[in-house]
Amino acid sequence: MASPVYVLYEHATGYALFRVKEFEEVAAFLPQVEKSSNEFVKFKGLVDFVAFQPFKSGPNALDNVNCVSEGVLHEDLSLFLETNLPKVSKKNKFVLGVADGKIGATIQDSMGYSCSHTEVVPEILRGIRLHADKLIDGLSAQTIASAELGLGRSYSRAKVKFNVNRADNMVIQSISLLDQLDKDVNTFAMRLREWYSYHFPELIKIVPDNYTFAKVSKVMGNRKELGDEDDLLEKLTEVVTEPEKAQAIINAAKSSMGMDISAIDLINIETFASKVISLAEYRAQLMQYLSSRMNNIAPNLSTLVGETVGARLISHAGSLINLAKYPASTVQILGAEKALFRALKTRGNTPKYGLIFHSTFISRAGSKNKGRISRFLANKCSIASRIDCFVESPSIVFGSKLKDQVEERLKFYETGEKPRKNIDVMKEALEEAKTLSLNEAKKKKKAKKKMKKEKARENAEEQNGDHEENNVDATEAPTESKKKKKRKVEDADEAIDVDVKKVKVEDNDQSKKLQLEKAYCEYRMNEVNTCLQTLKNISEPTLQVKELMAQALYRLERYDECYELYIDLIKNSEDEYEDERETNLSAVIASLSLYDNKQNTNIAQLGEKTYELCYNKACVYLGSGDYKTALSKLNDSEDLCRKTLDEEGASEEEIEGELGLIKAQMGYAHQKLNEDDIALKLYTQVLKQKPSDVAVIAVTSNNIVTVNKEQNIFDSRKKMKAAINETLESKLTSAQKSAIAFNNCLLLMLSNQNEACRKQIQNLKSKSEIDSYIIEAALLCKEKRFNDAINILKGVISRSNSKANSSIETSLTLVQLLLNQGHVSEALTILRGLDVITYKLAIVSALVVLYLSLEEKEAAIEVLKDTIKWYKRNKPSSYEVVFLSRETARLLILNGKASDAVEILEDLRKSDPTNAKILAQLISAYSQVDPRKAEEISKQLPPVESHISNTDIDILEASNWSLGAKYVKKTTKSDQSPAVRLREKRKKKKKILPKNYDPNVDPDPERWLPRWQRSTYKKKKDKRGTQSVGRGTQGAVAAEGDIPSKPSPKAGVTNVPQQGPRQQRPAQKKKKKTTRR
Repeated sequence: MASPVYVLYEHATGYALFRVKEFEEVAAFLPQVEKSSNEFVKFKGLVDFVAFQPFKSGPNALDNVNCVSEGVLHEDLSLFLETNLPKVSKKNKFVLGVADGKIGATIQDSMGYSCSHTEVVPEILRGIRLHADKLIDGLSAQTIASAELGLGRSYSRAKVKFNVNRADNMVIQSISLLDQLDKDVNTFAMRLREWYSYHFPELIKIVPDNYTFAKVSKVMGNRKELGDEDDLLEKLTEVVTEPEKAQAIINAAKSSMGMDISAIDLINIETFASKVISLAEYRAQLMQYLSSRMNNIAPNLSTLVGETVGARLISHAGSLINLAKYPASTVQILGAEKALFRALKTRGNTPKYGLIFHSTFISRAGSKNKGRISRFLANKCSIASRIDCFVESPSIVFGSKLKDQVEERLKFYETGEKPRKNIDVMKEALEEAKTLSLNEAKKKKKAKKKMKKEKARENAEEQNGDHEENNVDATEAPTESKKKKKRKVEDADEAIDVDVKKVKVEDNDQSKKLQLEKAYCEYRMNEVNTCLQTLKNISEPTLQVKELMAQALYRLERYDECYELYIDLIKNSEDEYEDERETNLSAVIASLSLYDNKQNTNIAQLGEKTYELCYNKACVYLGSGDYKTALSKLNDSEDLCRKTLDEEGASEEEIEGELGLIKAQMGYAHQKLNEDDIALKLYTQVLKQKPSDVAVIAVTSNNIVTVNKEQNIFDSRKKMKAAINETLESKLTSAQKSAIAFNNCLLLMLSNQNEACRKQIQNLKSKSEIDSYIIEAALLCKEKRFNDAINILKGVISRSNSKANSSIETSLTLVQLLLNQGHVSEALTILRGLDVITYKLAIVSALVVLYLSLEEKEAAIEVLKDTIKWYKRNKPSSYEVVFLSRETARLLILNGKASDAVEILEDLRKSDPTNAKILAQLISAYSQVDPRKAEEISKQLPPVESHISNTDIDILEASNWSLGAKYVKKTTKSDQSPAVRLREKRKKKKKILPKNYDPNVDPDPERWLPRWQRSTYKKKKDKRGTQSVGRGTQGAVAAEGDIPSKPSPKAGVTNVPQQGPRQQRPAQKKKKKTTRR
């Protein structure tokens, strides 16, 4: 090679460049070059020093060395080469010698220099490294040694440094500490139970849990000094979460057989209990810490086998890297080494599983498949650990897919269903991982853009003093940052006291701004009426004024005016807040549906592009009573909310907080559908998230009280305290406040707090007068003061402006009370005076029954006739006309007025001449008036076969009859398998017949009777009278004539049985007595 060669020398102090002389001669004699490299005089003749660039600092040196080792061209090296190397051209060609081929390839690609790291270049670099202190001016051997030592330490430290968040050593220590804590907590808890049981032995059976026992023992203290039972019951319920168990503890403490305890002993027990509680709580915290650590270090392994089992595997292996290096066969028996070596030594069966036995998959598998599933699970654990160890951006995608594979394998062992192939599953996982990484990148970009926008907005707000107001929510005020910028004074009262009149008349815009500021301050201070009046005083209102006015109207529950105002705003505005106005309009429509019972016909036109719109549309359906559709919309709203907030980069807590309102409304829909269990779960889930909106807490707590009803009164009292918070006055609507107050009165009445209930009734009267009087009447009835309750309800009805305005509930409640007291006539008067409600079928039925109970049949018939006339006038084609007419006819026939019944039924017959039921009833009526006519009409009845043809007789016989269960035809199960039938057939025992059985002879009819009842039975004779028994004094001999003689049978007379021949039973052989030897 004739081209000149330059050599790049990277040192701890900097970069050096040398030029090799007489390249052809040197290249030809490699042994001579190797010898001359050791002697400085000869080596100096081979190379020329060109340039040297020292590093600026220690971190700069480390940065350059890291780049060189990774094959990356640093800016300092690029600048050094560009400055000191000649430009490359066709005439001027040269070769640059480097120590590493990676950095050489990078230099060649980026700068165009031809690089080489072979042939004589390594020998030249060895000579430069040997004589560097002499070749480079300003460098001494001591300086080179110290620089190499310092940079070497820094480079090594940087290489061994790892990610703090993925430290598996912390997992190893955590799982070891967790095991130790389990042993210690159990030991200490048993010691505490034994110690406290001397004083209160019954507590062990009531509270078996160790942690709960420690807390209960601390709360109880000395059982002979319980104090206030209500307060103690509340504290115990917080600990054991069950009021019944808490009450059982108190009852047991009163009658306990434990020994007395001194104050100093009790102090020691309580101190020890506190230590046990703190250890148990720390154990729970440590478990959470371990879970979070495992999710950072080995998310896929944690998803596959759980955090605890995964941590034990890592701990036993020593590190995640060691676990990743293990084959699946080693992972399978990891933790069972003793059993393995014992089996190898004794030539027995080797263990099938080690630590992975604690996984749920092993316990779920059958006994025959435990070894198979453990081998399969170990394979998947090995894959998951390798992915967690070597992947750059960890995720749970692969872990979830591997877990699905194990589930499929379990199903395959149970049912034989073939699982998916591993290659297909891994392809799906790779696609999901790519999608997930792209979404994360998008989130980061959005977060950066959001940060930039916020910074730009803050800078703009700092530069501009004036800010325009933009309302974006129908139920919330502007954001906190805008509020602080707008209000230049701290005290809101001072802001309201600004005198707008002092502003010059010419400055009309400034006057409007001040009035708007004043109105907004009043709105924020919940002086909504004053705010609305201030806004109305503004001439030529702007969009901002109208929006604030709409919010004020919404807060004042004047929804009709608010609706019209938002319609006007949407029509006459075009800006970036159109979506917010549409959301606000949907909220107004929902409020009209929920609270004013006004249904909007354009429900389908409401948008669903955001989760707020979807939620408001669901509320509209709730107001209209379509709860199933509302649930569907609420589910859509939940999905949209998660997706939207997830894209915005919100945390899981923020998402759950936003979903609290949606889940509470879902619970309300389930409750309306009589699915109380699902509703209660949703309500409890909402309260567990501790939402920041106090209105959500209040409404959810109130709804839990309505689900509990008469049960779980103690829990309802706790929930009601959260619902009647004083800070909720401006957060709830009047309907919500009235419902909560009503439920509070009911709860107080159910818990026998009559005086407190009366106080709350006075508060309820200001919100709902009729409900308050109904509660008061119920309270009086509970106190057996029925007449006072009746008088109160009568007063409520009489104070009403008209009967139409009186409450139906109040009237019906009064009717119920009057009937309970036997005042039937008064109850009938009230029922007849309910106007349109009187013609409801339930009310008509009650009137008829009551009149019949008073034997006023004419009045009952008159009620039915009046009802028929009303329905013919108002609802002529409704089914009620036919139903009422037939019932009236039936009642007339029973009371001997068949002719009147005929008239009614003939009218019905004209409208429906083929109705068999009407014809049958008409025949029954004519049979009492005109039998011939009845016979003629009977010919018009359809044949019986037309009705019977579609009737299944077997189903009819098997159905429940009014005669009783014994008349129901017993059906046999036809769906039994052949194996079951064969098993039942085998169960039947073969009949055993006697040995002398003759099938030609009829069996003895008396064979089932006891022996003493049979006709052939001979009673044993009493021989006591035939013996010579001494009579008289002891020792006397009886006379000869005193002994009765046995009567002899008459000649020719024999006793012959009258029945047929009997089959004789075989004589039973006496069993031989066997003696044990």
